[in-house]
Amino acid sequence: MDYLKAKRRTINPEEKTKFVLTFFFVHMRKLFWDGFKKELNEDDIYEVRPSYQSQKLGNKLEKHWDKQKAPSLLLLLWRCFGKLYLIIAISQLIPITITILRLRVLKNFVSYFTTGHNNFTKVEASFLGASFVIIKFVQIVYANNFRLSLETLGIKIRSALTSLIYRKVLKINLSQLDISVGKIITLITRDVNDFDIYVTYSTLLWSDLLQLLITCYAIYREIGPLVLIIVAIVCIIILIQVFLAKLLSSFKLKTLKKTDQRYQVTKEMLDAITLIKLLNWGDCYKKKISKTRKEEVSFIYKVYLLLVAKFTLSDFILNVATYTFIVGSLWFGKQIKIQTIFFLIDSLNVLSTPLKIRIPRGMHEVIKLFVVIRRIEQLLKTPNAQLPSKRDCKNETFQNITLSNLDVYVKNQKIFENVNLDICNGLNVLTGPIGSGKSVLMQILLQEYQIDRGSMTITSKISYASEQPWLFPSTIKQNILVGAKYDKERYLAVLQVCALLPDLHHLQRGDTLIIADRGTNLSKGQQSRINLARAIYRDSEIYLLDGCLSNLDVLVADYIFEKCIKQFLKDKLVILVTQNPKHISRADSVITLSNQTAQLAPVSAGSFPPELCNTMRDQKKSENKITEEEEEEEEDELHETMNLLAETQLDKNIYQEMVEGGRLKFQKYVTYVQKGGGLISFFVVCIVFVLAQFSKIGMQKLENNWLKTEEQIHNYETYNNSQGENYEQAIQERSKMIYMLPLVSVIVAITKFLQGTIFFRLATKASINFHRSLATTIIDASMEFFHIHYVGNILNRFSEDLLYIDEIVPYSMYLFLNGIVEVIGITVFVGTVNKTFLVVALAFCILTLLTAIVISRTGRALKRVEISSRSSLIGRVSATPEGLPTIRSANLQNILVKEFDRHLDLYTSASYLYMCWLRTVVFIEQFYFIVFTTIIVIVVLIIDEDISAAHVGLVLTQLTIFHGGF
Repeated sequence: MDYLKAKRRTINPEEKTKFVLTFFFVHMRKLFWDGFKKELNEDDIYEVRPSYQSQKLGNKLEKHWDKQKAPSLLLLLWRCFGKLYLIIAISQLIPITITILRLRVLKNFVSYFTTGHNNFTKVEASFLGASFVIIKFVQIVYANNFRLSLETLGIKIRSALTSLIYRKVLKINLSQLDISVGKIITLITRDVNDFDIYVTYSTLLWSDLLQLLITCYAIYREIGPLVLIIVAIVCIIILIQVFLAKLLSSFKLKTLKKTDQRYQVTKEMLDAITLIKLLNWGDCYKKKISKTRKEEVSFIYKVYLLLVAKFTLSDFILNVATYTFIVGSLWFGKQIKIQTIFFLIDSLNVLSTPLKIRIPRGMHEVIKLFVVIRRIEQLLKTPNAQLPSKRDCKNETFQNITLSNLDVYVKNQKIFENVNLDICNGLNVLTGPIGSGKSVLMQILLQEYQIDRGSMTITSKISYASEQPWLFPSTIKQNILVGAKYDKERYLAVLQVCALLPDLHHLQRGDTLIIADRGTNLSKGQQSRINLARAIYRDSEIYLLDGCLSNLDVLVADYIFEKCIKQFLKDKLVILVTQNPKHISRADSVITLSNQTAQLAPVSAGSFPPELCNTMRDQKKSENKITEEEEEEEEDELHETMNLLAETQLDKNIYQEMVEGGRLKFQKYVTYVQKGGGLISFFVVCIVFVLAQFSKIGMQKLENNWLKTEEQIHNYETYNNSQGENYEQAIQERSKMIYMLPLVSVIVAITKFLQGTIFFRLATKASINFHRSLATTIIDASMEFFHIHYVGNILNRFSEDLLYIDEIVPYSMYLFLNGIVEVIGITVFVGTVNKTFLVVALAFCILTLLTAIVISRTGRALKRVEISSRSSLIGRVSATPEGLPTIRSANLQNILVKEFDRHLDLYTSASYLYMCWLRTVVFIEQFYFIVFTTIIVIVVLIIDEDISAAHVGLVLTQLTIFHGGF
């Protein structure tokens, strides 16, 4: 299908970089520099790494799938990738151990700042502070490399499955195909596309559960039996997560079904766009697509609500855990040590991300993974077509087709019964009333449909031309050759007998003209002649021509019948489907279909029923009249549209898109906000985010004051000063905190839930409006638009782009807004402890922002290339099912698989580079916070006499929360 040779790309620098240096992402410096100097495009993408090549991965999966006696996709993935997965997963035990060590170091470091700090000297405290920083650095190095390993393993599995699915599409039995093209596109664009997420969160799920047990044991060693309170609360959280995960899986499955329906309706709309515009059905299709879209988005919103509920509940219950421990300690008369409290707070912070995000997300992704596996297995388990055996018949001068006692059922409906035919060399016309099964019989001869009884013998190689022309976006020449060796003499002869030379002479580029999807920039007659030329060019002994002359005007049809069928194929076995009496009368024999049977007779007077001949003659007159009118109407229009595509650059990928470069314009963000409800609604969202964060800061400030009060009470009791007025005030302050903290915690939970509910309501509204605008624009576009743009590119907008608008953009914006207010909150909160901290925090926030602005250009360009490179994959998946009989009759499967894998490699390489870019950015940002933490540690050691243990613990735990250690 491709008319371009494979490009030689630059080898990925990671292949040449020393293994140790890759841990610090040194190999990414060239890509960052190139992205800073210019806008990256498809030509700047590196060659896919050898272990990620789609052809190798697809071959591996296909080989193991065919070997399985009881096919299981999960078992298949385990056999092919299980060893690598285990190595990566087991390595997660290292950071779990380091985390427990960090908790101990933090506890001892904070204890140095308690009154008296007799346990450690300043040198020992300095050593503890340095250890804390070093441990954090090791954690971020490991964490980013661990996540990258999981994500790239997911990319590898995704590439392998995508290649396997396409290979299955080429083998599938059309008579038993119950899966729509829309569902196949969904499998590749959504289901398989998220395997990097499935792999990452499924691994983190079990490692987080293990970390949960180890951390709970560490808390037990520190606080004793009171740990049962923490364990009980954790169990409650997990039970809630399991319940909500079941609801999530149900909604997700319903969402995917609605997505399948929307893709299918969109595909049908694009296939029939000419007819839709002719009959003015645009409004009808707009309503149909919009209805399906609203149903799909309603389930997406329910998924978001459940996620927000899970996050809010987990956060609230963790706050309750801290509160319960303090109150429980007071109830049992245990002394509350500041270092113990912060050990507990840091421990709960360690568990916070797993319990709030990773464990629920992991459960959700695991359940979703099983749903996706079932959907993919449904396709992979569909019976294969019985491919014709290869025959070498060069020495044979006589060919025949024999059908004996043939019975055929298609989807439990009888099509043929007891058919007996012996078809020999010469022109054999296949005719019969409409719906008698002429095309089905041709498919049976191609072995596309299964024979239920009887036998069929075919002695020679077959070439086939379908009734509906199958054309793909490429040059006219490539549509005719399709992988066959170029023979100039035969090629020109075929163009002559198929009446294509006059058309090519009128074109500026001749046979290098780019054909649009399904040949929409050509007349129906031109489509049929190119489709016929493809079949005639292949040197075969048997030619099956299914209604190839029906879309031609009388003169052209007669010319092709005489020059091509009667003369060029005179020594071949030809079966021509036609109802033209003139052509039937000049055949060697006629096969008449009626009442589920077939009769073969030589052509002579009265060889077929007169009433059938009259019907065929009347129908042909009507068809000729319509065809001539259409040819006259299209002739002037076609010269213009063909010239449009003739100007397409032949040195570019047919699906390569014009990508907007540079920074994302501010107007784009404004448009998104307007689609979601307008600036006022967005302003309300921002206010809710700020209120939620300030309520959280208030709760943390309240906790900090409570801890300072407990420290004061401890000091009073230690130094026998518990009879004074200050002691009584401290006790009253404690009582006030006991009642106020639960109330503030409830307020925080309510504002957090309200924040997510309002935001995702606006996000889903924006999704509906974006889709409505996109669908309306496409349906209302002129035909010139469809002549220039390809179905693969358009479907990419309805699949990958909408996936980002539905799921990735809302979630990313939610995290972004939440992160912004959290940064502001932590900066302000840290600044209240010491003004020096505020200055340093502001400096690092500015540095982080500037770095993000500089390096984000590379990430935007890589993401654009990644998304645009999917168009060629979607285009091929969309076009392939329609041409399966042609593809399999010409034995083109290997060629198409090779080309598909080559385009898949480009997408894989772009995805891999984007993941590496993302991990590098996270590493750089987290490194900044390591430096920030180092400065904070140095400052608190310098001013150790002027700062309380509560403030030190609070600052360090807040920083740990922010830059997220594993």
